[in-house]
Amino acid sequence: MAALSALAVISALALTVLGDAHLVVLGFAVASLLFVLASLLPREDGFLADRARQVAETGRRRLGYCLAAICSAIIPAVIVLVNVQVLSCFVDDPSTVPVLGWLFSYGVATGAWTLRAQIADRRFRTLSSIQAYAAHFSYALLSISVLAFGMEVSAGILISTIPQVLPFMVGLFLALADRNALRDVQI
Repeated sequence: MAALSALAVISALALTVLGDAHLVVLGFAVASLLFVLASLLPREDGFLADRARQVAETGRRRLGYCLAAICSAIIPAVIVLVNVQVLSCFVDDPSTVPVLGWLFSYGVATGAWTLRAQIADRRFRTLSSIQAYAAHFSYALLSISVLAFGMEVSAGILISTIPQVLPFMVGLFLALADRNALRDVQI
């Protein structure tokens, strides 16, 4: 992940030198927006997860599980939508050197999730890291299906969703978990 992120920065510099500065400016604007969005998204101990746990403990388990599913599905859904949007922008406005453009788009699509995992508090780092790895894998699968196999970007949504199953399940379990029981667990 770190190597590809470094290559994205180098690609941005190369694209600027080669005359594709408009792509770099657009990419930095989108990346900045994604950094803000990632910081606003709920964590696994947020209001919705607490509410899901409380409702499930009071005997309304189905409602609690539905709230937990919503809580754990928000970030994977945002990751898939971001990946699809960034790749469609890359396909619609190709650079003069496609490999550099793809590397830069990779950094734009996955940078916010990588940063979110790195600055996460120790208690949340495991899920944030799983979400970051899933975002990277999701963008790679989406890119391969669209660029190598010629699929439509919208059809790649299903393929991009597959890696998001793991962070969804981990988030679901954490949303319903007893916080006191998990306090001393280290992974």
